[in-house]
Amino acid sequence: MQLSKNFFDDEFLCPCCDDQIMAPKFINKLQKLRNAYGSPIRISNGGGYRCEKYNTTIGGADNSLHIRGLAVDIPCIKSSERYELAKLAFTLGFHGIGFYNLHIHIDMRKNPKLWIGVSK
Repeated sequence: MQLSKNFFDDEFLCPCCDDQIMAPKFINKLQKLRNAYGSPIRISNGGGYRCEKYNTTIGGADNSLHIRGLAVDIPCIKSSERYELAKLAFTLGFHGIGFYNLHIHIDMRKNPKLWIGVSK
């Protein structure tokens, strides 16, 4: 099923249960990011919606916004493009931005937070 102009529900499926409960406001904002970025944005396998069981299995944060459909992980792109994408994301209201060696994480937390982590 098509969720927006460029995103489909199967991109956000939990690998554990094939469920997908992405918040419509998140998808709308993600589409705005895609429009501003001007290039396709892929979602990592398991980097969209996560059920609590899968989130626990992979060592995700207890309060992960992936569980609420308010976060995605985008596979690595060129370094310069990663920072451009992060800057656009922050400008559009994605206030959680994490840089990892295999992906960039963006979410819709209320208070701004930027971090550098290591992919598990």
